[in-house]
Amino acid sequence: MESVEHGLPAATEIPRFDDGMVNIQELIRIMAEALVNEIMDAQAEDACADGNQRNGYRERTLVTNFRDTTLIWV
Repeated sequence: MESVEHGLPAATEIPRFDDGMVNIQELIRIMAEALVNEIMDAQAEDACADGNQRNGYRERTLVTNFRDTTLIWV
């Protein structure tokens, strides 16, 4: 896993409130979702390193006290 930059929002996509202020909670949720998806992807790659193939993906929802987050198991 080199970086999680491709999962982070671009500067124009940073979640903002109507007054232009950055929505920190939503930004942290997006970053955490990207990080967890990258970790799960790396684990799946490791599991398939012995010649097995990955077949499709599954979306799962991680329910937290803060907000539900969609995780993609590839």
